[in-house]
Amino acid sequence: MNKREQSIYNIMCAALALFRENGFRDTNVRQIAERADISLGMVNHYFGSKEALGAQLLSLLDTYAVGSLKGHLSFPADPILYDLVSVRVLFEFMSTHGYWSFYLDSLRYDFFFKHLFSHPPVLIDELKRIYHFEASQDAILLYSKYMPYMMEKTVILKKAEGLFPTIPYEEVPYMICHAAMSHFIPEADIRARDEDSKRIAREIGKTLEDYPPRDMIADFACHFADLGQEGSSYMQSFWISQLSPAP
Repeated sequence: MNKREQSIYNIMCAALALFRENGFRDTNVRQIAERADISLGMVNHYFGSKEALGAQLLSLLDTYAVGSLKGHLSFPADPILYDLVSVRVLFEFMSTHGYWSFYLDSLRYDFFFKHLFSHPPVLIDELKRIYHFEASQDAILLYSKYMPYMMEKTVILKKAEGLFPTIPYEEVPYMICHAAMSHFIPEADIRARDEDSKRIAREIGKTLEDYPPRDMIADFACHFADLGQEGSSYMQSFWISQLSPAP
């Protein structure tokens, strides 16, 4: 790595550890700079803001957690199950590997939404192929991005305040996916795959460590140094294809 890439790598490693230890809200840029052993202004110089850095690290964690799905199932073969498992794997990873406070803060400060928008809206297109329905671009945008996010943000943050005590956290991933798909396809088809999604997510969860591999973080850093936001999207696609063998 060159000097620029090394600095970005150090920032990402430092911020990831601090966000895991303290959450996003209780970590400041000075702490990140000190742990990364760089000057204070370099964090915002490279990433623009702490929120933008948080969104990049969410993409990194998402890529790591969801990357192993390829060894268990295929998105084109069963997009409903794939969506259920991908949401559940990331949710359970964040809640069981020390990132819960970071996850809550990502919803409070809305940089989870910035991360979410880096995902191409491929789910509805796959469902259209199977169920043969029509959907406008506005409907695809609404139900692939906004509706699931608002469901996730509302339920998770309000549960943290003590609301919705009868809704178990285990049900939340299903609710998120339901918000994305139920407008277009029968709810029974979504629910029918939920138990399998739980089983597969548990299997994948056993293979995950608390932190992504160092070489994965390094590749994220190098491509971000070259391409910025486009680099992180490229690396997400790359690692989802590389982390596990095809089924």
